[in-house]
Amino acid sequence: MMKIDKRYLTFSELQEKWGISLDQIHYLIQEETLVPAIAWNGYVRSFTWTINDKGESFLSLNTYETKMLINGWLFLRLPVPNGNCNYKFSYLSNSLDTKRQNILNEDWYRLLDDYNEVAKVILNRDYIELHAVFMKEVIRDVELSHFGIDSDFEHVNKIQKLDTNHIPYTTDLLELQNLAINQFFSPRKIQDAKSEEVCEWIKNKGKELNLNVSTNVADAIFTIIKPYNHNPKIKRVKP
Repeated sequence: MMKIDKRYLTFSELQEKWGISLDQIHYLIQEETLVPAIAWNGYVRSFTWTINDKGESFLSLNTYETKMLINGWLFLRLPVPNGNCNYKFSYLSNSLDTKRQNILNEDWYRLLDDYNEVAKVILNRDYIELHAVFMKEVIRDVELSHFGIDSDFEHVNKIQKLDTNHIPYTTDLLELQNLAINQFFSPRKIQDAKSEEVCEWIKNKGKELNLNVSTNVADAIFTIIKPYNHNPKIKRVKP
């Protein structure tokens, strides 16, 4: 039997691969850990990240292009939470650097209704679950950065399942990691903390908990928990 090496997985395929619920997948999307993609054949408006003299960043409309046609994959970005594991998207980008280097170099868009150049399309959870997929490179990046597992695309059983029906597994360092997440990234601050600040906090918190946390361990925890678009030089502005 021939096997197709797909470049993406659907919701149901990712749910089976990771062994987690749909709500848990939607939670990862809402938290900007997992970035979905949609195939779009229609009109968009083009936006650019702009930085003002205060160092604040915001998306501004490219006035020279009122409307353009896009046919291809776009990544859904900047989810707006709308309740528990629920959200909506207004913005999309043409690429996704899994090394999370610089979102300012990407092209950003808003979808438009074909019949109304003014109306923007809002993508909610139901639409995304029906139409979105997860690209291979995004899945592998989440497995490495969020779950801490360097696995092949085909490996299913290595990921620690997020099954809340069972007694949770934990260690001292895992609890320290969760404390750091709650301190700096959940909820997400308007401006991200610097890596040095986070690592220093992790080491000091470790001392409070009678843990010997080295600089290398603190750096590793920060690498695991930092958001994909972590950038302390810019202020995040809600769309």
